[in-house]
Amino acid sequence: MLPLPSALLVVGAAWVVNQAIGFGALGYPVDANTILWGVAIGVAAEIATVTSALTLRIVDRASRSSAVVLALVTGYASYEAVLFAFTPALGGAGAFTFAIVGRLAILNVLWMIGLLAVCGIARLAVAIRHRLARTLF
Repeated sequence: MLPLPSALLVVGAAWVVNQAIGFGALGYPVDANTILWGVAIGVAAEIATVTSALTLRIVDRASRSSAVVLALVTGYASYEAVLFAFTPALGGAGAFTFAIVGRLAILNVLWMIGLLAVCGIARLAVAIRHRLARTLF
């Protein structure tokens, strides 16, 4: 929904916060493998952001809901593919079973629905506020 440079900054900031929580609050082990997996997650998140943005640009804007769903699918697929690409070097291929990846896909769909609902409510609230402001003034 954001311009790509802004989206990449937001995703990068979310990754930094995630890493701070993991290493600072949750006590992730500070070893090379854990740090490299953190980097892999950041790379995957940024690539997924680019993939989603490109999908939204390519897909016909007449069907915005279809474009958003397709952006989620392509973004999630690229995220998982990038993470899987790191497994020969970092291990963890066992985490890419259909059950695990499927469960995470469902969680992503639920988060997307929730975030789209929040965006819709925020847009509605802004529109109502503008109408009220025009009515009062």
